[in-house]
Amino acid sequence: MKKTTAAILIVVFIFCSACERNTESEGLFIGFINTDNETVLTQYDIRKNDFALLKTYPAFAFAEECALANDETTLAYTMWDGDGRSRRLLIENLRSGETDEYYLGDNLSIEYPVFVNDAQLALRKTVVSDGFPNESICIFDPNDGREEIAGEVIDIITIKIDDDGNKTYGLTQDEFDKLLNDYGGEHEDIDKTGSRIFMKYSPPIRDYDGNGIYYSASLYRNAAIQGTGLVLASGIWH
Repeated sequence: MKKTTAAILIVVFIFCSACERNTESEGLFIGFINTDNETVLTQYDIRKNDFALLKTYPAFAFAEECALANDETTLAYTMWDGDGRSRRLLIENLRSGETDEYYLGDNLSIEYPVFVNDAQLALRKTVVSDGFPNESICIFDPNDGREEIAGEVIDIITIKIDDDGNKTYGLTQDEFDKLLNDYGGEHEDIDKTGSRIFMKYSPPIRDYDGNGIYYSASLYRNAAIQGTGLVLASGIWH
């Protein structure tokens, strides 16, 4: 192996391991490297075998996941708010520096943006409620602010037991079986599923054939008897 090739591989390894999240668009990997003094937007072009520093920012509130549109000019990224509990979406024109910010709800973290097309982004949204993450997948259009839910929030109290030992069910066994079937699971006794079920989603990824996005949806329970798992159902959605 030539020294130049080895040096490039070392740089790429450091880049990919240092980025909070790198994202790919037509052969480009792009991501943030955060240091104590600054945040650097960096890019690796597979087509040219070229590594470049695109832009340097102040060490602002920890920029995280990012995505580059097909025009290689429009950058979408997330940034932590000062409270450290929520993240907002920013979309920047890398040529002009013009940046728009989007708040899609209170106490909400916007995560893993990916361009579905030149106009829309797929996002994972997370709200922590009672210690449980309420996650959803949505398609967001920054031009008009519209959101289309692709993966809905599911957070259900399945059973409540009062001080006298009486049970109250949040859904019937038939409704529970249908929910399991819809998400690729099998029959489970609702009395053995813990007291709460909730959905967790993977980061969305773009279908490069131009037919939408892919993501996984996994239905969890908050407790399980010995010998069983917490995941009740799981599958890939398109």
